[in-house]
Amino acid sequence: MRIKIEQSNAAAIEKAISAVAGKKTRCIHQVSDVIWAAQTAERKLEEFGLQKTCRAGATARANLAGPGKSYGYSLEGTSIALQRLAAGWYLTDVTLQRIYPGGPERMDILIDPSQIEAALQAKLRNLRISARTPAPTQAAA
Repeated sequence: MRIKIEQSNAAAIEKAISAVAGKKTRCIHQVSDVIWAAQTAERKLEEFGLQKTCRAGATARANLAGPGKSYGYSLEGTSIALQRLAAGWYLTDVTLQRIYPGGPERMDILIDPSQIEAALQAKLRNLRISARTPAPTQAAA
């Protein structure tokens, strides 16, 4: 599955979630949650300093918070997988996952080492910091 995350694709996103969640209603992502997750992932990459041209290939997995601690038992909720392509964020997978009472909302973002290097280089350029190259050593005569 690959659905572009935008309001115009709300019906397709909802259908993908419903296909996995069935009749479950607690701890199930809604279209607004998916859009929020994509916006949050994009903001985190921006805060990290990764330029838009280097963001393609990043992936994210988001889970909703569990019910209150007084709920008493775990339940199944949805977990969504997102992928950043050149045109934006796409919903790539919806799965069921065990959600525990009092569990936090989570988002894990994965990027390549080359993307980390690109972000660090951009930060250094913005701060006008560069590496000093060592002076050549003279050979003993």
